[in-house]
Amino acid sequence: MTAYNKNELYHLYVRSTARQAFQNEGITKEEYVSVCSQYPSKLYTPNFFISIALFLLTVVIVIFSIAIFALGFLGDSSEDVVTILALFFSAACFFILEVFIRQRHHYFSGVDTALLVCAAILLLSGLVYATDAGPIIVAAYIFIISLLCTLRYAHPFMSVSCMLSFLAIIYLVLSQEGGYLKAITAFVLMAISIVIYFIFKNKKEGHRFNEYDAIFNIIEICSLLTFYLAGNFFIVNQFAGNSSSLSGNAVVTFPLAYFFWVCTIIIPLAYIYFGIKNKNSILLRVGLVLLAAMVFTIRYYYSHLSIETVLVLGGAAMILVAWALTRFLQPSKYEFTSVELHKNNAPAKAQLEALILAQTFAKSPLQNNDSKFSGGDFGGAGATGEY
Repeated sequence: MTAYNKNELYHLYVRSTARQAFQNEGITKEEYVSVCSQYPSKLYTPNFFISIALFLLTVVIVIFSIAIFALGFLGDSSEDVVTILALFFSAACFFILEVFIRQRHHYFSGVDTALLVCAAILLLSGLVYATDAGPIIVAAYIFIISLLCTLRYAHPFMSVSCMLSFLAIIYLVLSQEGGYLKAITAFVLMAISIVIYFIFKNKKEGHRFNEYDAIFNIIEICSLLTFYLAGNFFIVNQFAGNSSSLSGNAVVTFPLAYFFWVCTIIIPLAYIYFGIKNKNSILLRVGLVLLAAMVFTIRYYYSHLSIETVLVLGGAAMILVAWALTRFLQPSKYEFTSVELHKNNAPAKAQLEALILAQTFAKSPLQNNDSKFSGGDFGGAGATGEY
């Protein structure tokens, strides 16, 4: 269960959906105002720049608080003191975070994010100092802390940390075992990444509202990236320790190297293809970003042009393609458009329309029929009363 009030989150979800539908001219201004009045929200979520400022300010306050408190222990720099200070301030940050959420109604305001990050880092530091843990144990600490913070606060940063630490544990365990387990590490990481992607993709598509909505998209993006990175030739070659094949004509010295070359080239193109076919903006954008990684990997091993020439030609090509697509997609072609859309989720729009209709008919008052032709109710010789 999250620390945030579920009703408040639902109200925020409805208001956000209504605002996006209004901006796309899906509903009228009167309907939008009606939805906002029926679903008030007390959650404080400032704009992006104010959130950054509040985040930095909160981090500075936490650091100075720790520094001032630590002045009393200048003569004692033992690990026990560091552990106690880290755990104490971690608990203090978690407590203040709960206060800001419950009483001040902060929701991704920058303050709650900073307190959460500081509390998690301090808790991790205290545990590492107390146990003198190795890499696998440290990764396990990060996974447990991130998982608990994700379940409690549904923060995207913690969900990414949870997923990456889980993959790190798998990698470290398989690499430490050696033998054939180390050889299949890349395949295991790719399999886990794609399974995570489909799990969260189905969860996102199979619900109307969920208090963990904030983490679904970021986990999808992260799993797509880790799936590609686990199969990228450059990454696999680096972790395989084949420094002799990192230059020249890419001397292949590890098994199935050509398979990873195929993955390096095919995966970004597959992302773009299925993103276009299924109208999936996440797949499309991740695929476009990974095209740069594909080009970098190919050029790293097969460099026939200088880096300046590659950058100039690549930038010119991207500008030309962007200009051509912008002209071609005005106003729209084949269900694609260059116009910015605030919302392109038809099911969500249909749900919002149903919600507005339900609220309208549920709240409609009974009409008062003043034209009653029953017997009169006279008082004062007919001076008052109903007819």
